Amino acid sequence: MPMMKKHISGLVFLCMVAAAAMFPLSVFSLPSISKSSIKVGMSPRIQKNSWSSLNCSISNPDQKSYEAYLRLVDENTFMGRRTVFSDTLLIPQNAVINYTTEILIEEGENYHVELYVEDKRVPGVDTIIIKNMSEREEQFYILNDSFTVSMGSVNQLEVFKKKTFQLTLPSKDVPFHWSAYKSCLAIVVLRPDFEKYSARQFRGIIDYVKQGGIIIFADPVSTLEAAKTPLAEILPVDPTRIRKISELNSIIPFFPGFKNWGELNLVDFLECYPLENSIVWMKEGQFPVFAWKKFGFGESRFSAVSLSGDVLDKTGAWEKIMMFFLNHQVRFADTKKIMTCLDEMTGYTVPGVAAVKTVFFWYFLMLAVLTAVGMYFRKTNFTLAGSVILSLGVTMWVFNMISAGAANTSSMLVAAIEARYPLSDSNVIDAYYGVFSRKDTIETFNSGSEDVKISSINQSLNRFAAANFGDDPSQGIMSKSQGEPIEVMTSFGVASVSNLNIKANTTRQMNATLSVFRKDDAEKFALPEITYGEKGFSMKDWQAPSDFKFDSAFLTFPSKAYPLTVSAGKVTFNPVAGETYFRGDNISMALADVVRTGFKNTKPGIAFIGGGATGLNFGEKAGCQTRIINFIPVSEKCESSKVSIPSELIVLSAGDTASKSLMPYNDFMTPFNSQNSSDYKISFKLPPEFAMISPEEIEISLSYMNDSNSIVLQPSLMIGAKTIAPDKKSGDKYVFTKDLDKVINPYSGEGVILLSVNVTNSISSISEKLRANKWIMKEFSVGVKGQLRPNIAPFSY
Repeated sequence: MPMMKKHISGLVFLCMVAAAAMFPLSVFSLPSISKSSIKVGMSPRIQKNSWSSLNCSISNPDQKSYEAYLRLVDENTFMGRRTVFSDTLLIPQNAVINYTTEILIEEGENYHVELYVEDKRVPGVDTIIIKNMSEREEQFYILNDSFTVSMGSVNQLEVFKKKTFQLTLPSKDVPFHWSAYKSCLAIVVLRPDFEKYSARQFRGIIDYVKQGGIIIFADPVSTLEAAKTPLAEILPVDPTRIRKISELNSIIPFFPGFKNWGELNLVDFLECYPLENSIVWMKEGQFPVFAWKKFGFGESRFSAVSLSGDVLDKTGAWEKIMMFFLNHQVRFADTKKIMTCLDEMTGYTVPGVAAVKTVFFWYFLMLAVLTAVGMYFRKTNFTLAGSVILSLGVTMWVFNMISAGAANTSSMLVAAIEARYPLSDSNVIDAYYGVFSRKDTIETFNSGSEDVKISSINQSLNRFAAANFGDDPSQGIMSKSQGEPIEVMTSFGVASVSNLNIKANTTRQMNATLSVFRKDDAEKFALPEITYGEKGFSMKDWQAPSDFKFDSAFLTFPSKAYPLTVSAGKVTFNPVAGETYFRGDNISMALADVVRTGFKNTKPGIAFIGGGATGLNFGEKAGCQTRIINFIPVSEKCESSKVSIPSELIVLSAGDTASKSLMPYNDFMTPFNSQNSSDYKISFKLPPEFAMISPEEIEISLSYMNDSNSIVLQPSLMIGAKTIAPDKKSGDKYVFTKDLDKVINPYSGEGVILLSVNVTNSISSISEKLRANKWIMKEFSVGVKGQLRPNIAPFSY
């Protein structure tokens, strides 16, 4: 019996050895992944086409370290994946790491994370579910580390309910790069612990503001602390000290019904002095209560009392004050225009201006010599034959110059459009690239910096505007057959486009956002200046800095762009003598469209278009055609309280969901087909600095075209459900002068136009209706004249 037990024990031991041989120990001890989430701060509610954080926990119970490959998979994207994000990382032995990386959410809501170790996928997936916000929903970020101070339920105020959401970011969740803020409405500085902030976090906030963002200093304590940090660069005031107050009577004329706190509920008030070129909305004694100042294309807003619900909730004016501080114009970037322009730039080069001048010089010189010789010897046939031969020779010369260009001598051509905001010590860049190859190739492009974020070109998915619903922006218009997404791989914080598969004679397109420091010896310059008055606006002549090399220049507004006259670096705007429409070759015209609608700028500025080196390095074998757009902000001045707000400053958009079919973004769908008579609501928003105007006249310019004369358009203004008809009409101008005090909300600067589209024919055939009822909107704009609040003007901004 003991012998049998011994044999059984030996048999069990052999079985265990065999099992161990069949299932190596490494299988049981490979790293695993868990607790995956995609969030901005603590919220899984994420705007489409916005950057957020992928967080996960990776455990390695083994005695050795592993190099791993982490991959995020979008499970059911309706439009198909455009970008795949992956990371390579080192997992230490016997360790659990909490890993975070930045990714772009396109439009999917269901994801899972895959982990690969030693080229093998670790069994199991970690599923993630998020909530996409709609295009009309917005979110503002609150910087706050305090457990006792909060904004309260701002998003539950009636005007913000189900439309505007708040998101708190503690210091550990504050992004390191400005691109993470691109989709947010504003940054609210409440009570952050600045000692926990890194230099990159401060730089991300500053860069966000200067390229067009809004920052609100909403608490006296944090504003005083911010003055000791790099954020002092974008403070609109110079803070001194905090004192307690019980009343704030200066605010009552702006916000009627405001109730003071009383002696039993004292609140903090920050004494400070406004910086130059600030708008001070009201003062308590000698100190500003609310003050705003532009920085670059963005805006810094300050309140001397806390904007939190704890302080303002019982005043009866919290909703109006928050509406005032969160007021902004919304422009949608038309990335289709950028994609089209990249395709125009891909595949050939255009000789420079100097080369063209050289060709013309020699052509006309030789033509003159031939003519003179023919006349001298009276041999007109000789002159004619020589002219033909000369023309053929010059044509061949031009073709030879083109074929000698980078587009044809390089197997790969990169077309680049880079929007740059060269402000102070940094250069914020929003770049778009199209990579064209003459042969099948697989390329990898390394950004070389942790301050670069790469993705496919974001494209809004409005169901009314997406004419090519299945288009993939990563592939360009020249390559619709490629279904493979771009893979962006991050290694130790540095992103690269990994193994980009480019088929012969096709283009792949991508977007990169980056920040680079300007040279220490970069030229300092005064900003160009625009003045608003009773008759509209004017611009002073401006000498462009010698640092900027450019071929053309535009004066840009939220709703229009004008070509500028340039002579010896001097920039001039003359709307009477000059042209309002730009003429040029296909690329120049496409670039003009990009300047007008390709970016979200809502502040006026000057756009210089020229060449230069790309911000992203594509290697020596790539030939590059680069168009750099340097956006320079302008200083705005208002000389008197009576002002005419030009239509160029007023932004249009759909006033309700049904009206998106006519106006999906900021422009009308044209041509548009009206089957039946319909009413559309068109929202118009004034610049925030002019929102509190008392309107005396509103003028709508309306011009449209319909071949059959079966369409009649009629505008009216809305006050709630009531409409106001125009008082007079002159040509295409509809003028309103009565009952305007309630048309524009003084805190949001928004008004609504009811556009009635009346179909007057009685055609029953659908095919005939499609032809007869098609119409084109040639012009639709809104201008407002009125009086600003007392003591606001004159101001420089």
